[in-house]
Amino acid sequence: MEIYFFTIFFLGFFALLEVNLKDVKRSEVLMNTLKFLSFIILVSQMGFRWETGSDWNAYLDHYESFRNEYRWIGYPNQMELGYDFFAHIFYKYAYGYSIFLFVNALIFYLLIFKTLDFFSKYFFITLLVFYCLFMGNLGTNRQLLALALGLYSLTFLFKKQYTYYFLLIFVGYFFHATSLIFIFFFFINRNIKGHFLLALLLISIVIGYSPIPIYIFGLAGGISAEASKKAELYVKAAEKETAVLSIFGLLKRLFFLFVFYIARNKLQEKIPQYNLIFNGYFLGILFYFIFSKSLLVMISRGSLYFNAMEPILMGFLLLLVEDKKKRMILMIPLLIIAIIDFNQSIGAYKDLFDPYKGIFYNVNYRRLMY
Repeated sequence: MEIYFFTIFFLGFFALLEVNLKDVKRSEVLMNTLKFLSFIILVSQMGFRWETGSDWNAYLDHYESFRNEYRWIGYPNQMELGYDFFAHIFYKYAYGYSIFLFVNALIFYLLIFKTLDFFSKYFFITLLVFYCLFMGNLGTNRQLLALALGLYSLTFLFKKQYTYYFLLIFVGYFFHATSLIFIFFFFINRNIKGHFLLALLLISIVIGYSPIPIYIFGLAGGISAEASKKAELYVKAAEKETAVLSIFGLLKRLFFLFVFYIARNKLQEKIPQYNLIFNGYFLGILFYFIFSKSLLVMISRGSLYFNAMEPILMGFLLLLVEDKKKRMILMIPLLIIAIIDFNQSIGAYKDLFDPYKGIFYNVNYRRLMY
């Protein structure tokens, strides 16, 4: 766990430096230096891993299957077309899987950093919470790339550059079909009244107890052959699901929904992007209730995109406190929450993450992958 704690420590330290800056503009060189160091640490950790993270065997087998394939479309081990093409090009011209993973990490964090630079007001606490919240998704190559593309598309949505917004979602779709969820953000970039939010919450609970989610999800499979195959697998898996959702996770979501809503009146005046991010988080709550009784896999896969709003909103909360000492005090619970998020994120498959193994670190460690 030392690699992860090293990263959390440094991101936390950078966050403390940031909230203590007297003049952010005059400290721009320092901030850019710290961002560059953070970028190097995170890209190296994600890109140089080996037998660490979920879905390792599936993605490695997919990449190595190009040894006997001279085409990137219409072969047995096919995934989404965009990812197939991406992997095929690398296998053909670079070969090494570690090079491929490194470029994956480079693209992912480049887009994430650009997105957080645009939306976040306190970059490093937002980055730290993001890192901890999504560590358990390390290894889901396609969806992480789709997530990064989707999040970056929101910067263009807010600037009303809709061509780039829809283009990035379209590109993300060819890496993971669930990225189409980002289209919902087009309709929520506005101030939604509290009574309407409450009505939507109650409606989502009612829908969650009905057969509607299974029916609609089955229809969604008609988008493409790949989506149809995924929909069929998810629906079949739903028939066998016996997992119980975390009560802590639900209570945490509802608690922060209340906090973010209470803070909305003050923060939307200071932060023009607040409503877009808050509504995205709220949409994730609706998503949670709609699928909690039928398609748990949609909560783990689909809610990924909405959960990314949480780190940004947490960073916004620091703007409520003008006094530096009080901001430092507020940082303590945020850091604790980040560490709890990290433990929960990898908790289901902790043996796949701990210890961290990379091409330069713990090389001789043998892990049973599954």
